[in-house]
Amino acid sequence: MRLAAAGGAVALAVAGIVPSALGAPAAASPRAAGPQSASGFVIHRSAFGVPTITASSQAKMWFGAGWAQAQDRMVQLELTRRAVEGTLSEIFGPGELNQDETVRTFFYTPAELTAQFRALPAATRTAITDFSDGINAYEASAYASTTSEESPRRNSADWCSRRSSGVAYAGA
Repeated sequence: MRLAAAGGAVALAVAGIVPSALGAPAAASPRAAGPQSASGFVIHRSAFGVPTITASSQAKMWFGAGWAQAQDRMVQLELTRRAVEGTLSEIFGPGELNQDETVRTFFYTPAELTAQFRALPAATRTAITDFSDGINAYEASAYASTTSEESPRRNSADWCSRRSSGVAYAGA
């Protein structure tokens, strides 16, 4: 995934969230996706489906990154969230109870994750919040006309900054 914001470009690892290098955006493809420039960002996809986000601000860039991540990996986001929160057994049944108990015993609590998030620098908190907002906006848009049972994140709370932090700490 490559991201371009006003005043420069930031490249992101395909599986990650953390900016890794500066570089020029990839050539735009006619296969744009997501809310277009009215929302302050545009997602173009290469012939291989790799998203390039061009945005009017860094906040919109992170929002667009969240949108693209959800567009490409909504089910993975949900499964990773459940693994980190110890709730896989809610969808896979009692076979996952041991895993859920282990995670709930040894991993960070929601309060600890919230405290860790609040301890991050303000710019990092803002980026993670914008990214999380993009995930939620994509889900609301993509599943607006479906029942909750048809959404990969059925009956889930919104993706929030604490969840992004938990997934990052788990090394997902």
